[in-house]
Amino acid sequence: MPTVLPCGKISRSKIIIYELEVYTYNSSSKRYPVEIDTIEIGRYSSLEKAGNEMKEWIEPCPPNQDGDYEVIHSFSIQEHGIDVPIFGSSYDERIYNDRGKLYGIEKHFGEPFFGTAPEDCRFKKGDVVEFRMYNELEIGIVTRLPLTPDRVSKINARYQRLYDEGIRLKDLDGNSFLLFLDQSDNSYIIHHGRNDMHEAVLSEACLFRPKFPISAETRKRLNAKYKYENGIFASFDTVKSGYKYGLELNNYMLGSFKDPHVIIFDCYFHLVVSLESYKILKGNPGKFDMAEINKIIKLIKVNEEDLRSGFRKMVEKCENEKDRSI
Repeated sequence: MPTVLPCGKISRSKIIIYELEVYTYNSSSKRYPVEIDTIEIGRYSSLEKAGNEMKEWIEPCPPNQDGDYEVIHSFSIQEHGIDVPIFGSSYDERIYNDRGKLYGIEKHFGEPFFGTAPEDCRFKKGDVVEFRMYNELEIGIVTRLPLTPDRVSKINARYQRLYDEGIRLKDLDGNSFLLFLDQSDNSYIIHHGRNDMHEAVLSEACLFRPKFPISAETRKRLNAKYKYENGIFASFDTVKSGYKYGLELNNYMLGSFKDPHVIIFDCYFHLVVSLESYKILKGNPGKFDMAEINKIIKLIKVNEEDLRSGFRKMVEKCENEKDRSI
């Protein structure tokens, strides 16, 4: 008969040790991605002792330094419990800047998350940020912020309602448990990469303002991805899926409408929106959440110039292709 791991055996340790690490890069580094080294400094019986040791590692760079040298990027002090199973034995992680000043705390993932208002976030949507990814410093663009308190409240209320209705998850012992949003949900979504874009889900404590120059080409690539992820993108003849709704320019309806226009779509239905009046010219309004559509129309207004430019290019492309086919 197979055996399974017992539930309820993982708990927070009463004995905590503090592991100190420093992250460095070479002074010759000029552009992203930047190779970064992780140095394990030591384990200490108190946060104070780990902090005192951290201060010993901080030295100002001497003037007229010859040759390459290691520059401190940041420090980390991670809490670890002992005399407990390894899973769940790592708790809060404190991140410090290169001067040893507390920068942020990544909370233990099991703690509840109650949401963060956008105005309380260190970064905003569209910001370019720096973060550690494996053994490199990488840059990416913020496409989503942590959930707001109102959003968290609604999601937790839905979990509670399902629980009360008897729709419950069970652990290995068959005990029902209530879902709720925790610190693993307290994160930003960052898109990064060069040829292919990747998605990273990171806490605020892991994100920094870029230290190195960013090329115009890289900014253009990241901004294009930001627009795509937020429903503003141009796809010629190709329907691409966004999040809840997408927005596209296409040539299927060029002969139907005189106004420059864009298409808002989901998997099955669409709306044609004029770039002149912002009115819905055609489609299935009853099939959409109009509150969401109004948000997208606001995005259209903000990005009108780019969309008009894309529309003109699309028309020119279609006319050129028509001329070649004659």
